[in-house]
Amino acid sequence: MLKTCHQHHRKLRNVVNSVFPKTRCIIYTKFIECTKRQCRMSNQNMHIVGGTVGTSPGMRFIIGGSNDNIDIDADGVMTGGTATKICLDLSEMLAYRLGKQIPMTANFRINYLRFGLRNVDDTNDNDGPNYFAGDWEFYTPNKHRVDAVQAWRMLENEMEADETTSGLFANTSENSYRGFRFGWDNDTDVSHPTAGAPPELAAGYCLPAMLSVYNNGMKDGTPDQTGAIWDRRVGRSSHLGTHAVCNNGEYIDSTGLNEDINTAFIQDGVWTAPSGHNIVVLGGLLTLNVTHSSVDTIQLTDDDFEVYIDVGISGWSTW
Repeated sequence: MLKTCHQHHRKLRNVVNSVFPKTRCIIYTKFIECTKRQCRMSNQNMHIVGGTVGTSPGMRFIIGGSNDNIDIDADGVMTGGTATKICLDLSEMLAYRLGKQIPMTANFRINYLRFGLRNVDDTNDNDGPNYFAGDWEFYTPNKHRVDAVQAWRMLENEMEADETTSGLFANTSENSYRGFRFGWDNDTDVSHPTAGAPPELAAGYCLPAMLSVYNNGMKDGTPDQTGAIWDRRVGRSSHLGTHAVCNNGEYIDSTGLNEDINTAFIQDGVWTAPSGHNIVVLGGLLTLNVTHSSVDTIQLTDDDFEVYIDVGISGWSTW
């Protein structure tokens, strides 16, 4: 965005220079100051992208999420068949709303997150107090992580250049975008993933796997020294806890009677960055691991919910 602003400013400056001589012209000076101010303001804009997981672009259940909904667990710990994991592709979420292609090979700056529950429009009325808890997971950029993704991108480019039928990168005459796109657990976690990953990446191009294989190939990928408090050069993912509550104010007891227990309310899990600060997300892949819930009660049927998420993106920079 900043690069675009600078290009726009240069074009405007060239136009002004052709009309006004480079003197102490008041009109010229004020015009330049105004365009610079507009560039700074456009770079500071925050984009809110969000929607319902499973139905909105770039927001997918990659584990669990039957019928694009989640429901509570018998003992409150969501593992195995009840585990739920959500993958957000910030590049697709932005591209859909801004009407232009946004690359994944970029760092996305986040300053706002909201995780909420909404009742499902079906025949099973939600009738109890429920919560879900878990954590946001993502990779922040550093030299080794960016180098790892770039290395796989270059390898893919070389492999396609050697093919008799050029692929996504090599064939510039194709009517398709040629950016490098990758998932989290599987390449199908995102739309239009780059195909043709080498055997080392069994599930296709996926960010954690790309980092691990790259790290294993580094000479100093793991520490040789005793007393090391790190275990691999590319590091580990970052986590940020969250929870959401949806209390419909009543439950059905074993006799089938409705009994109000308190006033209905919802409480979304909201995180806001301190002023002037951001979380920087590598590749725009942000996942939500839903690991805990309220337990089964004496209700006749488990409550199920839609998951609604908002993300505030203050900017992004490609590499």
